[in-house]
Amino acid sequence: MKDIKISKKHIFLSVISVLMVLIMICFAGCNKNQGSSESESSHNPIVITPGNSSGEDSDDTPKIELPVRTDEVNSAIKNNDDVVGWLYIPGLTDVDRGVCHDASSYSYDRRDITGKKLGGIGSGKEYWVYGAYYAHLRNTFGEDASDMSTNTIIFGHSDLGITNKNYKDDDPEGPLFSQLFNFKDPSFAEKTPYIYFSTPTKTLVYEVFSVFYNDAKIDGGKSLWYIEPEPGIDYGTLLDTVKERSLYKYDVDVTTNDKILTLSTCTVGFGLQKRANYRFVVVAKLVSDTSDLRVKNASFTINADAPVPSTFADTFKDYAANWKPSAEAVSASSESSSAESSSASSASSSK
Repeated sequence: MKDIKISKKHIFLSVISVLMVLIMICFAGCNKNQGSSESESSHNPIVITPGNSSGEDSDDTPKIELPVRTDEVNSAIKNNDDVVGWLYIPGLTDVDRGVCHDASSYSYDRRDITGKKLGGIGSGKEYWVYGAYYAHLRNTFGEDASDMSTNTIIFGHSDLGITNKNYKDDDPEGPLFSQLFNFKDPSFAEKTPYIYFSTPTKTLVYEVFSVFYNDAKIDGGKSLWYIEPEPGIDYGTLLDTVKERSLYKYDVDVTTNDKILTLSTCTVGFGLQKRANYRFVVVAKLVSDTSDLRVKNASFTINADAPVPSTFADTFKDYAANWKPSAEAVSASSESSSAESSSASSASSSK
């Protein structure tokens, strides 16, 4: 009997030991899982998809492959030494051409990239809208950005609605700078944050910060107030006015220390006979460091107060009321707003 009692006691103690071991294992397992969850939640990777213009640095956002056109520039120069560069805007098939510069006159208003003179409407010759893109006669050019004017101004003809609008409205499907009117569509503007200009040795990148119609009525008849290569003391006013008139309020910081690129073309949005007083303009600032330039969307909101012609007023009003940026741009805009609020709070606290 004694042996039996001892055996039962031994069995009882063994069972207790096993249960205690199981409980300890269970606790250890729970603690391990909790520690793993905390670690994962605090180190979740931030994924930035193409188009995200947030300030986060991530290898998940691909770098931009610069669309180099230096070979095209040098080839064009062999045929015409007035060629100074090559202009390229992604998505616009006709904005992938050379730019000419005549420092003594605007002769390329009626000449093509080879220097050939072109005729006008009804002349029986090639219509002059197919002429070259040409720069302001007081602009300066060279191998890199240091040789460029403060404001590099490039002109190009639009087709004045000839293609399929019968002189009634600007046609973004027309040739050459007619295609700048694609920027009237915020969805196109959003996916086109950069403009590229290649010199004979280097490709410069410019970030768009304004798309606007000039309006001679509110500028005392001075329709071309924005085409000054070296604005001097008026540069700040020029930049402020350009941003104020823009169809979009871009999240792009521009100061008088920046160099800019201005693309200007005629518009019949205000009427064919009034085109001399109005232009459609796209302005971008030089990106000083392109070594880590990432794919992104332009981030902006619609500027409901921008001056627009009556032919575009209803469409633009609808954009202002209903257009929404992509998720990436929303994220970037939110981050920008948070940063501005934080900066404002800090500034307020320091007073």
